[in-house]
Amino acid sequence: MVVAKKNKKGGKVTAQSRRKKRLAQFKNKKTTPRKNSDGGHMSLSDRFESRKNATASRREKTLQKSKKARQQKLAKKRRVESAKKSKKNKKSKPVVGQKGTGKTKKPKTVKKAEKKKEKAKSQKDLDFEMELYFFKSGKGPDPRLKALDSDMDAYLSKRKAKSEETTEAKGEADESSAAVATEA
Repeated sequence: MVVAKKNKKGGKVTAQSRRKKRLAQFKNKKTTPRKNSDGGHMSLSDRFESRKNATASRREKTLQKSKKARQQKLAKKRRVESAKKSKKNKKSKPVVGQKGTGKTKKPKTVKKAEKKKEKAKSQKDLDFEMELYFFKSGKGPDPRLKALDSDMDAYLSKRKAKSEETTEAKGEADESSAAVATEA
């Protein structure tokens, strides 16, 4: 038994209704006219040229939309950042050593001294930075890999030394137990 298809309104789907639907779709679309202004048909090259211009204008419109969206995002971000800064500036700042606020600020000279102490680097750190600079310029090996290799070598040598000590201790224990067994 073949069941006839029904459309949304409940009527049967016929060839005529499909044709009407297809024509309605084409009427809704905005198409470029295929006739020249003087009434004749457009040549194939003219049709391609008009289509090319239409796609170029669509691309240009989408680029403009994306630029606008990007600009709006940046403007929004800037507004948020400026609002945060203005809120920070509006807060009342306690006076150095002021009582009753619960918070006292250190003098700025102390902060500068602390920063200077943190900036002092050891010779090892400076050497590492120099090697990293040479690596980035293509003049040497990666210092991070070099440091990792040396750390691995040190670890393995310590591990090997420990295993040798444990085997020697086991060997001495076996000899002493064998000596006790022979005496008895």
